[in-house]
Amino acid sequence: MNDFSGLSTGRYHIIEKLGQGGMAVVYRAFDTSLEMDVAIKFLRMDRITPEMLEKAHKRFKKEAQKTAQLMDANIVQVIDYGEFNDTPYLVMRYVKGGKTLKSISNRSISYQKAIAIILPIARALDAAHKKNIIHRDVKPSNVLIADDG
Repeated sequence: MNDFSGLSTGRYHIIEKLGQGGMAVVYRAFDTSLEMDVAIKFLRMDRITPEMLEKAHKRFKKEAQKTAQLMDANIVQVIDYGEFNDTPYLVMRYVKGGKTLKSISNRSISYQKAIAIILPIARALDAAHKKNIIHRDVKPSNVLIADDG
């Protein structure tokens, strides 16, 4: 996977890599048009065979379109979709702090704190399900906790 840090996709100046999963890499970037930080999720092209390329592009675009329809305080909003160097990406609001549940899960927490973490996750999944969207990859590393909790 190419590292896009320091590059610009046009209006987005890519600042730093935030993390990666099996199918995508997420960067923090600056939107020069709206003058705000965003997160850009790039499809990992190194994981896609030539036979899977068209299907992967369609699936990623559909993910962007479906997620953009979700308006819930507990779901990161998708605000744009595009391609850079033949690599599709989707742009989301940047979650300040953005620690993952995985990064804090090794700490002992009270049941009250656990409930305070789980309830927004359940609400987000419920909102998605009401739009007939199933996440398919719910795990601690895909749950962000903002600075404000």
